[in-house]
Amino acid sequence: MTFADALLNREVWTDQAPCAQTDPDAFFPDKGGTTRHAKTVCRACPVRAECLQYALDNDERYGVWGGLSERELRRVRAGENVIPTAGARGGRPPKNRRAEEVARAS
Repeated sequence: MTFADALLNREVWTDQAPCAQTDPDAFFPDKGGTTRHAKTVCRACPVRAECLQYALDNDERYGVWGGLSERELRRVRAGENVIPTAGARGGRPPKNRRAEEVARAS
């Protein structure tokens, strides 16, 4: 892929993502590191649903995407549909299906 192709295929929603102006280390912490700051940024993000959908569609396995940690993303992929709750480690299982989780992230 050329640089021009990369620019043409760039996700438009990323222009509105506040994480683009945030320290990337917050979104890709070392093992055992906290995701608290990243999730705080995600909660107010206008493109959170798009980010989460991108991560699921592209099998992103590292970092915080759409407000979900690596562990939470694995659980969503496994069909558990995790909706994180403030202060709850790993979130709680919702009654909704995966599509509803993506909708709630917005």
